[in-house]
Amino acid sequence: MEAIAPWLVAGAGMGLTLALSRLTARVTTGLARVPMQFGLKLEPNYYGPRWVAIWLVPAFQLATVAFLLACVWLRLPMQGSLLGTNCVVAVACAVAQGLFYALLRRWRQRQG
Repeated sequence: MEAIAPWLVAGAGMGLTLALSRLTARVTTGLARVPMQFGLKLEPNYYGPRWVAIWLVPAFQLATVAFLLACVWLRLPMQGSLLGTNCVVAVACAVAQGLFYALLRRWRQRQG
């Protein structure tokens, strides 16, 4: 169980991030370009393609987990806990996508 726990955490984190990406897709339906960067006043200051807004964080998370899996598969020496690393990646990506969803939803409601 000890060897599979990190990958269960990674899978659960990926599932949560993908669920939040799906919510982001619903909020941005019908738009070609959406805010990608928000300033200190929470106003958008950069717009990008919709598909980037939806898939950037999950793609980053998948790349990170794939890198960790490759390190394990290639038996590279690693310091620290693989479970801890996967927990940090899962939480950070889910929080980032959740914050982005909340900011987009707030922006969309202000648009009317």
